[in-house]
Amino acid sequence: SLLAVIVLFLISGCKKVDKYCNVSDPLNNLGWLKTIMLDTTVYKVSETTYKSKEGFFITACFTPDCSSTASVYKDCSGQIICSFGGSVGTNCPDFNSQVTFKQEIYSFSHY
Repeated sequence: SLLAVIVLFLISGCKKVDKYCNVSDPLNNLGWLKTIMLDTTVYKVSETTYKSKEGFFITACFTPDCSSTASVYKDCSGQIICSFGGSVGTNCPDFNSQVTFKQEIYSFSHY
């Protein structure tokens, strides 16, 4: 019956799987991201939407107290879009004002 079809559609529509960069588990499903997680200097990864494009804000720590850090924003394929820190400064001065979503998905404490 039509009612059964409508009820089935509504129930199936409630099952929402959150995906980011078209995968449900970026840390394990994106090969390039999984590989950089092996780098012991990486201490924070956030899903970040910049200028309406999904990607990842990745911060590395170069000293035990993390007083020296550098960050990059990479798109879903792992290409560097923005760089921050060190002697280079940033190539995306509008980054903070153009970020519409940021959620930490990984952090590593050096202590």
